[in-house]
Amino acid sequence: MYRCWVYFEGPTPVYKGVLLSTSDSTIQVLPNAKRYNLPLTATQTPISIPATAIKEIRFRSKGRPGRGALFGALIGVATGAIIGFADGDDEGTFFAFSAEDKALIGSTLLLLPGIGIGTLVGSGKKKINIQGNPITYQNARSSLQKYALQPAPQYE
Repeated sequence: MYRCWVYFEGPTPVYKGVLLSTSDSTIQVLPNAKRYNLPLTATQTPISIPATAIKEIRFRSKGRPGRGALFGALIGVATGAIIGFADGDDEGTFFAFSAEDKALIGSTLLLLPGIGIGTLVGSGKKKINIQGNPITYQNARSSLQKYALQPAPQYE
């Protein structure tokens, strides 16, 4: 499942939703992306957007920032632990730490930066430029269809 942001030139700069389908000259976007796991109902009427009105479309899969934060946290904790254990035990000083203490401190210190970096990486969006050009839209249509909920009709 992918969320989409359709950017326009003009007074309404962006429209958010889920790409439902593509046709020869338009796309259909289902608004209210929070409900797109539910079946299509009368309150969820898709909007048809002509390709000539589209500046660009951006896509991101549902839950990607959260997964990025989780993986970033795991990488931060693991990196801190490895550095702590690799540094070894301190000897004879007033502030002597064991390797386990250093691993715990390193893991704790690198947890938040790992979450932040993972969230940033996970928040990236795939961008497809249309610039209101029907030829560019036709060339990008197969790429757009990968993100659509309904498959493109097959012609014989």
